[in-house]
Amino acid sequence: MIQWAWSYLTYERGARLITGDMSLPSWTELQAEQVRADQDKVSA
Repeated sequence: MIQWAWSYLTYERGARLITGDMSLPSWTELQAEQVRADQDKVSA
C-alpha cells in the first residue's frame, strides 16, 4: 500500500487503473439493462 501511495504521489510508473472499453459487446447489453431498469423506476 505504501508503494502504491508513493507511486501515486510522485507520478512514477507502477500501479495503473485498468478501465473497460465502452465499445465492448457486453457493455451495450449492460447499458440497455440499466436504461430499462431506470424506465421501470419512472413508470412505477
